[in-house]
Amino acid sequence: MLVHGAFLRDDGNLDPWGEIPSELIKNGAVIYRGNQNAACGVEENGIFLARRIEEIIEKSGAEKLNIIAHSKGGLDSRYAISVLEKGRYVASLTTINTPHGGCRYIDFLLKVLPGPIKSRIVDYENKKFLRLGDTRPDFLKTITDLSAKGCLRLNSIMPDDESVYYQSFGTKLLRASDAQPPLNRCYRFIKLFDGENDGLCGEYSQRRWKNYRLLRPDAKAKNRYFGYSHWDIADWRGREYIRPDILKLYVDIADDLRKRGF
Repeated sequence: MLVHGAFLRDDGNLDPWGEIPSELIKNGAVIYRGNQNAACGVEENGIFLARRIEEIIEKSGAEKLNIIAHSKGGLDSRYAISVLEKGRYVASLTTINTPHGGCRYIDFLLKVLPGPIKSRIVDYENKKFLRLGDTRPDFLKTITDLSAKGCLRLNSIMPDDESVYYQSFGTKLLRASDAQPPLNRCYRFIKLFDGENDGLCGEYSQRRWKNYRLLRPDAKAKNRYFGYSHWDIADWRGREYIRPDILKLYVDIADDLRKRGF
């Protein structure tokens, strides 16, 4: 099951996964989507994913499934596994650029933005995501859950399930110009609060569990890249900007899980 991050959906123009699903299917995987809302808090999306996990298990006839989650989708998945006790249906959880430790710059923005401006932004975003298909969008709750303070609270109530295999992957940019707008502009601002980052999340925050890997592009590759942005790593630009190295990453993850018996 592929679980997307915040402000994305598994339908329409907000589909975050690019060519990754088709590449996995081509290599023998059976793919399902999380289908959770774009702008909802971790608890709300966690409840949805818990139901989705049971639905997939019933539909597929499998005993367990493997989850690969990008960004906030990793937090949503952890809530479903831990708090809602769906670990018995989950063999593994792989998080990609998930801010497990939150984003410190969000705490700063929530503190300094004047109330009227914050209200206007929240109202605008909620109406936008309502039009895009969310049932009850809550932009402010989504952002708050991604703050360092919000993730500290969530981590305190989401202990790992000992029956689930956990692993995490992270990336960082080596230069701002290696990311597409607006992440190239966000990189320097976020670096002030969160240090090295992928254009949205600090690299330190993406680290979780002993099975953690920082992904670095091959410096000897013909087309050298200096880092993977938060969007690149989920192949969000898809056909317009296909990265064979990113597609191979997901195939390798799935193959490794298969070899582990998951």
